[in-house]
Amino acid sequence: MPEISCFYIHFNRSPRQITFIKFDNYFSIRLDPCKPIILTLDTIISIRNLFEMYILSLLVTEDTKSVVLMTEFKVIKTHMIRTKFLYKRRGFMDGYRYISVGKRNPLNKSEPKRESSDKKIRKFIINFNREFNEDDPIALMSMLVEDEIEDSNVNEILTEYYKNNTISLLTGIKKKFGRDIYDMIRSYL
Repeated sequence: MPEISCFYIHFNRSPRQITFIKFDNYFSIRLDPCKPIILTLDTIISIRNLFEMYILSLLVTEDTKSVVLMTEFKVIKTHMIRTKFLYKRRGFMDGYRYISVGKRNPLNKSEPKRESSDKKIRKFIINFNREFNEDDPIALMSMLVEDEIEDSNVNEILTEYYKNNTISLLTGIKKKFGRDIYDMIRSYL
């Protein structure tokens, strides 16, 4: 079954939203209002900022396995997902809010058959970098953790957690995705 996650930055005039739908072998990634692109796991891992943004979207999404059909503006029916959003790059809002992910249920989509063309991927990356050039996913993750635990020693806590859980994390990746993906991710650590 597909999983969906979303990262949303609220601005009064033009909010930014990126939605990831993970299938068994592919990702469908939509940067609103552009059309989605299809990437393999190897490709998304090779684009570091995009992969980090995917991890951030997983952290801020409440439930990656479900969406809710709701009426928006008293007329339009749309599927929504609950996520924490970044308010004008100042901080994450308390609690989860509903964010629209489309008129059709994205979890009912069938798995794509192939990856998008290189030209389409390059065009997407240009748009992605333009929209999220000021947003460092690692710094945003740190901000999210700070908001969650309200502790000034976040870096020390994350470093300790990283040291203690690297082995179990890598073991889980090796079991789920295989040796090739394990080696790629290990090279980033």
